[in-house]
Amino acid sequence: MLAISGNTGFLRWIAKISYQSFPRTTVASMEPKDYTAYTQSSVSKPTVKLKRFWCNNISFLAYQLRNGQIVLSENQMVPQANSDIKKFVKTFIRENKLKTLSAMLPNRSISTVYPLQTVTAVWSNLNSTEQLPLREKKLLASFLSEQPIEDKKTLSGKQACCINSKAEVTDADPRFAATVVKIKLTKTTQINILVFFNSYYIEIYEGFQQLGTEPTWLEELHDSERRKKTLRQKGFSGEIKTIDYQDNDKIWRVQALSILDWISIWTYFAAKGNTKAIELLQSLAILNIDRRVKTTFCPKVVATAA
Repeated sequence: MLAISGNTGFLRWIAKISYQSFPRTTVASMEPKDYTAYTQSSVSKPTVKLKRFWCNNISFLAYQLRNGQIVLSENQMVPQANSDIKKFVKTFIRENKLKTLSAMLPNRSISTVYPLQTVTAVWSNLNSTEQLPLREKKLLASFLSEQPIEDKKTLSGKQACCINSKAEVTDADPRFAATVVKIKLTKTTQINILVFFNSYYIEIYEGFQQLGTEPTWLEELHDSERRKKTLRQKGFSGEIKTIDYQDNDKIWRVQALSILDWISIWTYFAAKGNTKAIELLQSLAILNIDRRVKTTFCPKVVATAA
């Protein structure tokens, strides 16, 4: 946690300095090449793209201008803040003449966004009065120490593969290996269900592949209290289980989540408009009807999911 004095002397100091004195935190490839082209006096507002960035292994969502500059919206800068804090932040920015920009968001609306130098000043102030959330404190410490900022495409292999992929094992006991059931979802796709002591699991890599996203999403979940709360409300446990299963005379070891956790994740993605998640849930609904019919007439055929 970053320790910054909360005395009034510090607050006077931060009120006098200009935004140029704050550390430049973007990597060279993201530095603005022509900042004057994106001033608020421009006839046409600059457009931005929503992207996920990493700083010192901490992920955060932000917008990026075409010139590479990273900016945050008000909600990204002060997440879950009450109206009093937001009002205080706006007053702080205005009184200290910190830089802001007016940009066109992906939904074509015009909104005020804030360069990282402004964000750093705001967070330093909130941190001095113990009003900065833990995650933002960690990011502030990384920004102040001038850690490089990267997007997901530039992550190192070590960062991108913290969740172990499938590995062959030779010392596992086949008697304690899960059974693989290949379920056909559509004419062109299927999914492997791992049946382990009458409970159903899906490998992490395969589950996210069905969504068209990366398993790093699960690691980023640790940095978002709002997302974790939403998932918990949907029944998400987040318990990752290491499972051995036998396939083609080989035993493989994977990390997996329960089918109930996957339904929570797919429901979350479906609510965000992910068409693949919607198709998955539709397929599972049809399969569940088929399973109910079969278990009604032959209840011993299908194991009960935990």
